[in-house]
Amino acid sequence: MLSFHLQSLSHLLYRAHVRLGFKIRFETFFRRYRFFISFQSSPVKRKIRTCLKSFKNSEMN
Repeated sequence: MLSFHLQSLSHLLYRAHVRLGFKIRFETFFRRYRFFISFQSSPVKRKIRTCLKSFKNSEMN
């Protein structure tokens, strides 16, 4: 009975850990995404996009 209790407790802890890890990952992703959105309208973004496009084209050829 006690071992079963410990097992379920460890399972709950594991799930909480996974959820926490996912939350942290999501938060970092969201921060990056928000930065990306604020970055979207800036002229720097346009420059980078053109650089990336030319880089992709050079890779294709």
